[in-house]
Amino acid sequence: MSITKKELLKITGISYGQLYRWKRFGLIPEEWFVKQSSYTGQETVFPKEKILERINTIQELKDYYSLEEMAVMLSPELMSNNVVEESVLYQQGIVSESFVSMYKALLQKESLQYTDLVILYGLHTKVTPHLKDKDIEKLLKNNAAIIKNITSVDYEIVIFEYDQHYLLVVGNGIKEFYMDNRCNIITRIQLRDVNDEFKMKFKNLI
Repeated sequence: MSITKKELLKITGISYGQLYRWKRFGLIPEEWFVKQSSYTGQETVFPKEKILERINTIQELKDYYSLEEMAVMLSPELMSNNVVEESVLYQQGIVSESFVSMYKALLQKESLQYTDLVILYGLHTKVTPHLKDKDIEKLLKNNAAIIKNITSVDYEIVIFEYDQHYLLVVGNGIKEFYMDNRCNIITRIQLRDVNDEFKMKFKNLI
């Protein structure tokens, strides 16, 4: 669902200047500014849910952080261009070193990319409250090829239980879906949301 620029400014109370300043600083992705034909010629529209959520986040943070700091927090591209060592996860007590080693072995990775760190952080915050480490390990083992292909934070991981087995679905842009009523959704991991949380937690290390 889209929202026009005029509607956006009215709903959020921000100015045209603020919107484009945030764009220049990378707080709002360039690709969210979409030109489409209208009866007046052309108008700019945005993905409604994403832009409203992003502006709400910016407004919550702007009294505490500079635009440059918020750009690092909110832009996956800026963050992924910095070196973030996997050791930050277990040094900060987020994920154990053995769990990181297990993840690397199952996915056959000698080193981790930034997206891997976000996935590991998401597993810790969203999955470990529900599943034991051995169940997570089995889940990763059965779906290693799928997880290995996640190369950005624009995905959602859905973990559900069926007949005492834990299963996994990965999708891009999942809005809603319906499942057999014998299935129980354990958790849904929006990697972009996890990414924002991860960056805020480790912003001083990048």
